Amino acid sequence: MIEKINELPRDPYSQDGYSLIPVHNWSYSVDTILKIVEVFDDKINVVAPDEFLNLIKNKLINNEENILEIDSYPNPSSNNITIEFLGKPDEINLINLFNIRGEIINTPYSINPINSYLTKIVLNLNPLNLGTYFFSLTNSIGLKETITFIKN
Repeated sequence: MIEKINELPRDPYSQDGYSLIPVHNWSYSVDTILKIVEVFDDKINVVAPDEFLNLIKNKLINNEENILEIDSYPNPSSNNITIEFLGKPDEINLINLFNIRGEIINTPYSINPINSYLTKIVLNLNPLNLGTYFFSLTNSIGLKETITFIKN
């Protein structure tokens, strides 16, 4: 079964890229489940049922509706703010940071894939003055989303 799963399509934007294998810990020990997960290919993501449903909702349904999904935390923040982008790093086309006057602000940031469907962007807020800022991300198909955050 593991070989079959490792050979399945891995496109998070296609229904063929998802497989549901119900496993409950009263039938299998946690150690047994972890041993099975270790044998999967590195590109296979094992997630909890609620995260599985969120992935399907966000990657399949939102993809059809042309929605770009990003989240930020903590907000407000004084040192760093983390932006989670539902997509891969290579799906990011443009990142901009603006102040309340609409001026582009340069600040250091890092882009780190969390897994094959989620990317974490960490902005260093130390060089910024206190105030309100706008983070804008445009993906590879031209969808754009902007969030507001506060540096305190």
